[in-house]
Amino acid sequence: MKNRFLKKCAGLILFFAIAIWISPVQAQISAFLPMKERVAAGEPSAVDGTYWISSINKRITIANGRAYAVDPWVHALVLQVKPNMVVMRNFRQAAPDRFIADDLPLMGQATFVRQADGVLDVKVAGALGPVRYKLIPVDYIDNPVIDDLPADDIPIAPEPDREYHLYVNVISCDGAALLRKRYRGFFSLSVTDAEGNEIRSGSRSFDVRCTRKGPRRQTLNHDANGKGSLSIVVPPGQDGFSDFVINTTLNDLLGPLDLKNDKSSLLLKAKNLRRNLNPGESIDNVERIASGKARLLYRVQLRRVR
Repeated sequence: MKNRFLKKCAGLILFFAIAIWISPVQAQISAFLPMKERVAAGEPSAVDGTYWISSINKRITIANGRAYAVDPWVHALVLQVKPNMVVMRNFRQAAPDRFIADDLPLMGQATFVRQADGVLDVKVAGALGPVRYKLIPVDYIDNPVIDDLPADDIPIAPEPDREYHLYVNVISCDGAALLRKRYRGFFSLSVTDAEGNEIRSGSRSFDVRCTRKGPRRQTLNHDANGKGSLSIVVPPGQDGFSDFVINTTLNDLLGPLDLKNDKSSLLLKAKNLRRNLNPGESIDNVERIASGKARLLYRVQLRRVR
């Protein structure tokens, strides 16, 4: 038992050492996963088929007691999962509409609950913490011969675009000594897409008071016309967007004052998830736009809509 514990600790230390010293661009290490041919087939199940993994938009096929990759992807920043590598084994039914398996990349037991539409809701007790995602059906295996076809011959569905909304949803004035009467002006957002093109929103006005009587807080929604909001579509295979900038112009007593915030950690937060946001999932971050005894704060939200 002690040796097993030490081996597991050594494996985790090696994993973190690799993740620190190797960047995603340099990820050339093959994942330590067996190929499909080396894992004995088990019993077929009622949910055998091909599925999209909601968190990473990659496909796996569940068939005969195991699940293997159809698409390649990079796991934990540095490990390459290749087609036909086994990512789950000992897949079996535990109860009506409930299945369990060993998730090899996440190093824990996975529990699957089948929904009425065929989607599998997955919870994994992973070695580095719990993980949750969905498996969305693509192509059920009606013909057992399909399991023996080369990956290029398996019918596939096109990978969908990912769409995000990026916007400021709260503007507020905060501070212990509120000597300034108000902050008002307008702001816009911009990012750079994977091809190096700038995507810029329109301008949106705001007006928050800094007195204790307020109102010291203004709530905004995503604007479909692009005022202070961005709708960003990321095609399949692209990395997304970068260089998030918030431009603000304050209507100051001495004239317009332009402020630029290009130090936001919002996109870094998203990157540190090490996966794509799920549809409907969002992250946010509070940005300090103007400092002083009365601070102007924006809360910025990134939401994946599809």
